[in-house]
Amino acid sequence: MKGTSMRVRTVLAAAIASLGLAVSSQASTIFVKLKITDTGATNAVTGMHVYNVQVFGRTDQAETAPGNGDGGIAGFQFDILSNNNTDVTSVANASIPQAAGVGPNANKVKTTFDPAVSSNFTTQLPNREDGSALNGYASDTDTDIDAPGGSFFSTGFNKTDLGKAASGDGALIATEVWESNPAQNDALNVIVKGAQFYDFNNTANNFRTNFATVSGVGAPFTVPEPASLGVLALGAVAGLRRRKA
Repeated sequence: MKGTSMRVRTVLAAAIASLGLAVSSQASTIFVKLKITDTGATNAVTGMHVYNVQVFGRTDQAETAPGNGDGGIAGFQFDILSNNNTDVTSVANASIPQAAGVGPNANKVKTTFDPAVSSNFTTQLPNREDGSALNGYASDTDTDIDAPGGSFFSTGFNKTDLGKAASGDGALIATEVWESNPAQNDALNVIVKGAQFYDFNNTANNFRTNFATVSGVGAPFTVPEPASLGVLALGAVAGLRRRKA
């Protein structure tokens, strides 16, 4: 009886351990979001505002076992498309990504990958082209210039905890430079493809597993805030007091 009880406990412990490994290796959610900031600069020819478009990635994926250090983002492709652009031929009204340079770089988007990404992953600049049916977006019919095809992926295991956080923005992945007319009230959408996380149990796929749930959140173009109303109000009160005196 005692031997039977011991065997039952051993089998149960093995089952629990196996369940724990299965749970830890389940694909979690990746949260990708954009943040758009007006740099304060303008295009001297068109008058369009220049914006930094930041791409952030976060996951709350658990480690396969405490101390393994896996569960971080192993890579993904980010396609950034404008929301309600007019035709690119109307330059003054269109939102458009800046070119990375001249020659072959004229068709790439000006992009800076964060050092944590560029030092540990292979990166690919986004293409400077319309996100039309050619790129899998048949509904994108505005014939403007978008930024599909930006990506990063791992060829090793130098940083297996990228973007791991229970809340917040996670890790900065890349910053693109765009121009837009703020009067247009345009916005950018981000579509995420091929997102994977490091999974040290997944020996069949080079220790990487696809995220089961992908959340991509875009952002609107913004205008720099005017001087603080609170500061202006205090200045007005001080002026009134001086006049009364």
